[in-house]
Order: sequence, then C-alpha cells, then structure tokens
Amino acid sequence: MCGIAGIWGPDAGERIEAITAGLHHRGPDHQGIFRLPEKKLALGHRRLSILDLSSAGNQPVHSHCGRYTMVYNGEVYNYTELKHRLEERGHTPFKSRSDTEVLLEMFALYGTDMLPQLNGMFAVGIYDHIENCLWLMRDRLGIKPLYYGSDARQNFRFGSDLSVFSDSPPELCPESVSAFFHLGFVPGPNSIRKGVFSLPPGHVLKVQQGRPGEPRAWWSAPMHRSAPISEPEALNRLQDLLESAVETRLVADVPFGTFLSGGIDSSLITALAAKKYGPGLKTFSIAMPAQSRNESVYAEAVAKELKTQHTTFKLEADYALKWVPRLPEWFAEPFADSSALPTLAVSALAREQVSMVLTGDGGDELFWGYGAYRWADRLSRSPWSNPSFQRGMALVLNFGTARERRVARMVAPPPAGISWQAQIFSQEQYLFRAEEVGRLTGNRPSDRLSAWRSPPVLDLRSAPARQAFFDLIGYLPDDLLVKVDRATMANSLEARVPLLDYRVVEFALGLPDELKWKNGQEKYLLKQLLYRHLPSELFQRPKWGFSVPLASWLQGEGRKLVDQWVEDPEAYRHGLLNMAEAKRHLKQFRRGNRIAYNRVWLLLIFNQWMNHHAR
Repeated sequence: MCGIAGIWGPDAGERIEAITAGLHHRGPDHQGIFRLPEKKLALGHRRLSILDLSSAGNQPVHSHCGRYTMVYNGEVYNYTELKHRLEERGHTPFKSRSDTEVLLEMFALYGTDMLPQLNGMFAVGIYDHIENCLWLMRDRLGIKPLYYGSDARQNFRFGSDLSVFSDSPPELCPESVSAFFHLGFVPGPNSIRKGVFSLPPGHVLKVQQGRPGEPRAWWSAPMHRSAPISEPEALNRLQDLLESAVETRLVADVPFGTFLSGGIDSSLITALAAKKYGPGLKTFSIAMPAQSRNESVYAEAVAKELKTQHTTFKLEADYALKWVPRLPEWFAEPFADSSALPTLAVSALAREQVSMVLTGDGGDELFWGYGAYRWADRLSRSPWSNPSFQRGMALVLNFGTARERRVARMVAPPPAGISWQAQIFSQEQYLFRAEEVGRLTGNRPSDRLSAWRSPPVLDLRSAPARQAFFDLIGYLPDDLLVKVDRATMANSLEARVPLLDYRVVEFALGLPDELKWKNGQEKYLLKQLLYRHLPSELFQRPKWGFSVPLASWLQGEGRKLVDQWVEDPEAYRHGLLNMAEAKRHLKQFRRGNRIAYNRVWLLLIFNQWMNHHAR
C-alpha cells in the first residue's frame, strides 16, 4: 500500500518532492522520485512495504524494455499466476518478488488489455517514453483512490489524495458542496475542488502533453441475472469464491490480522481467515461507549470461538473527538461519515501489532443488509407508491414523534431532479433534504447520484436491487471505501477487502433477490455461509452497524466543537452558507430534536474543512 503522485508541467521538477512528501503517512518506508526534465514530467511514490520488503520493491520502477515508468498503489493478488504467464512468454528474470514488477511487465506486453486479467485493488500511473503519454488506471470497485486535474499554473497533477493540490487554496465546485450536504460525502467523478476529478472506478485515462482525454470504462458492474441456480449450488459457489478471495489476500511479508466487529461480514471474513491461518490470528475491535449499541461482546465471543488473538479498545468520547480536528488533513475534502472516528481508532490500535488487515466491507451492498432497502421496497408498493398518499402521510407524520418526523422527511416526494434512491439514502442517515440544501447553499443538489436514474436493464429488477446498486456505485466507493482507505492510511496500515473481489461481486449481482432476502431475513445467503463456520446463536440479534453516539457527544463532550464550528458566526466567514438557515437546524437540535444531529455534524465538518483548506 502506497501513495502516488505526478506532475506534468512547468513546476514538475520543483514541486514533486513536496507533494510526494505530503503522502508520507500512506507510505513511511521509502520515498522515490523520477524526473524527466526535458518533458517537464515528474513522478513520486511513497511506499508502505507489504510484499518483498527489500529495496527491489521500491518505486518508481522501470520496465525491462525501458519504455515505461510506473508508480502504483495497491495489491494485485493473482500476481504469482500472472508472473508464471509472463515467464512462459520469455519475460525473465524478474528482479523482485513483488507484484509491482509483474504489473508493469503485464502492461508492457498487453497495454491496457491487461486490466481485466488483474484481481486486486490498484491506482496506477504509467508513463510511455516512446509515445510521450501517461496512463492512469483504477480498480473495478474504486478501492484505491486516484485524483487528477490541473492547477492554477496549468500543471497537470494526479495522486492518491487531494493533498497533491493543497499547496493552493481551492476553488470549490458548487455542485459538490450541495451534494455533500445531501449525501454526507462528495460523489465522484467531481471532487470538492473545481476542475479536479476522481477517476471513476473501473476506468482508464490517457494523458498526452499534460492534457487528459476522456476517462474510458474498462469494467462495469454486470446488472443481468445469472442462470438459474439452486440455494445449495449458490452456497457452495459463494464459499469457494470467498475462500479463494481470503486466501489470496493473506499473502504478505508482514504481520496481519482482521477487523472484527462481531457482525455478519467481518465475522465471516475472520472465520475464513482463521481457517486458513489457524489459531492465533490477530483480531481487533472497538467497544463503543455506554450510550451506544456495543457489539464488542459479540466480537469477543466470535474471537473466542475461532481462537483468535483478540484485542478490544474501549472508545471514549474524549479519545474519539480528538481525531476531529485532523479530519480535514486526512480526508482532504469534506467527509461526514462519523464512523470514521472508530475506524481511525481501531486502525491505530491494529497498527501497533500488524501492518495489514482484512475488512468486511461490501457485504451490505451486495447481499442487502441496509434498512434503506426495506424502505425502497415499501415505497415502490401501493399505497405508498402513490404521490398523494406520500404527501398526506408526510403531513400527518410531521406532527408525531421524532421517529415519525424522520419518516415524514423520507416519504415526502423528492423535488424534480432528485432520485428516490438519493432521498432514501439521505434521510436514512438524517441528512439535509434537497430543498433544505437549496436554502443553505443556494444550489439544490444536482450531482450524478442525486439525479441518478437506473439503467434500463436495472429497471427490470426490484426496488431494493436498484437501491443496492445506487449504494454500490456511490456510497461504497465515495464514502465507505474512502473512510477505510483514509483511516488506515492515516495510520500507515493496509486494508484488504475480500468481499469486493470482483468474482464475488459479479456472482452476487447475478443472484436472484430471494437469496438475499428470504422469509424477512436480509443477507440470507451470506448468513447461511457464516453458519457453516460459526454458531448461528451468536448472530441472532438486530443489525446495529459501526456507529457512534454522535447526538450525545455533540450535546456533551463535543459541545465546544459545535460552539466553534456551528454556533460562532466566525465559522461562516467563507460566505458559502446561509448562516441563519444553518443555525435554524442547530436550534432544532438544541431544543431536543435529536434527529437533527447529523445535520449539525455536516455543518461542523464543512466549516472546519473550509477553515483548514481555504485560508
């Protein structure tokens, strides 16, 4: 796991050292620089050594033929198989035991046609010395980040983090600001910076003379159903795929472990890893405060059953909130998923013992584990699907309890240009409705996700399938995977995601709905596989998720942060938000409307980010 950077333009030689050094936390083990002064091109790399710890694994790296120079962040898990394929074609000898050299030689032989042959997570920059062009490539699901764009002096830049652009104040993208308040994150391909983009997952980009072309898709999530399959066949197939995904991700030359929350996904991944590793696998979990739903006791029960070497860290408010002032530095654009706090904490805990962890991310989107999918189903059926009924219920429920008022915000029809998928996602998480964003920022959300329309083939599927696909192409790469990447990298820890092995993803997307939801049970097939490895009674409880008692914290230990970044007029000196509208939501929260807490958190995060980056 690493950090990569590049500049093509007049400042290449002068700025590359500084922007690469800014990625130190992503790779503390080595910094490498390649300069091509006559072309005004420079590439930088920060290394976190996981495979082949020797200097032979350092980057930038040059192809055997001398034509290509590469910087690369990620892991290619089937690199041994690919290496054998290359050796059969006469590509010997290899100078290292790393996947880096294999990846570059694959490109030298196949060009971008190599991409479908890779199983891994990656963000890659390869310079072609003969054609004088640069290729940028990103993995199928967007597990590894890759940003690109031009700066004020017309240098083309790219990198693992928006920090490669942070040596100048940002000109903000208005659409991204509005999207942030509606969704809690900035959805790609835009970034918070105007003119700077996130390369979409499964895309490749060619840059010539410092001018980027249009990103081209080399993979897209299949939306068709697979051939009919019985439940036993599906279960056996899923077990084979996940065992392979876990086994390939346990290849490392450093100590490793797993994040174990005690939920379905992390417990299954840990069980499969322990089956391969044996007793003593290191596992890590967070014990939430008393005000929260604490799953650590379940994680400890799973660890005991699997005989892992388990460590639990008790997350208190003071410790969690100490991370908040550093969020603008690590996330480089506004990011309001509060589960970043426990993820940072468990990453710091794990890094004391290991350099790599497996996580359970992806299971909810692929096998339907979120409450939003039940709402999507309900709102697609009569009488809830009738707009008049929706408006009437919203009006009545708005005079009810806090829970009923929350439902009112969800079922009121969204304004034109806002998809039901975006609204359900937004209001499941207590964020701003689109019309509230308009009053707050002057612009209603109009990003690709808020205005998302499902492809025609997906329209033939159920409402939960459409909602889950919305999460797969938006929430997963632009929120959940961002959270895990930034939180682990802030602690120089590599995270690997077996459930997002592309073979598992393609299999899951083709499954019939009834193998995801059955007899009222969500994530049905995944649970049946889990019960092959762990007693089912360990999991007979409601889904809680990796959440923190944010409402209580903002009223208690975090009140000073609220006073500083939401209450104080000085926090609004950037002039981008309607302060009166912002304080209206703060007043609601302080008068006892606890469902307003996430809107207060969004305001706090945005104002703090602006103070850090726009000064």
